[in-house]
Amino acid sequence: MMSEGLLRLDDTPFVAQTVTSLAASACEPVRGLALVMKLRRAEPGALTELAAQIQSVSKFTFLINKAGSIVFAWRADSVSDIQALGMLATSEVPIGRLRRDAAHALMADHSIAAVPFLAELLGSPD
Repeated sequence: MMSEGLLRLDDTPFVAQTVTSLAASACEPVRGLALVMKLRRAEPGALTELAAQIQSVSKFTFLINKAGSIVFAWRADSVSDIQALGMLATSEVPIGRLRRDAAHALMADHSIAAVPFLAELLGSPD
C-alpha cells in the first residue's frame, strides 16, 4: 500500500515537500495521511493539529492506528503538546486505541500540566 510506504520514508527535503503537498490536498484521507506523516517526523504543532482535526481523522481507522503508535511514544516538550495529548485522551470522539495511547503519553510525561487531564481520566472505564 502506497500510504504505508510513505509513512516509512526518511526525513529528507523531498519528504518535507511531499508532506506539504499532501496536506494541501482536497481529499480528506490524503490530508489525514499528511498529518500522520507530520507526527512521525515530530513536526512542531503536529500533535495540536491532530487534536484539532480528530473528528475528520477519526473516520479512517488506518490513520488512527498509525497516529496511536506514534502518540504512544510521544514525549511532550511543550504545554501545547500536553494540552493536545489531554484533548485526545479525554476525547468523546470514537478514536479507538489513540485515546489510550494519548493517556499513556500523558502518564509518562510527569509534569504538572498533565495532572488535570490525568485526574479527569481517573473515572474512565479504560
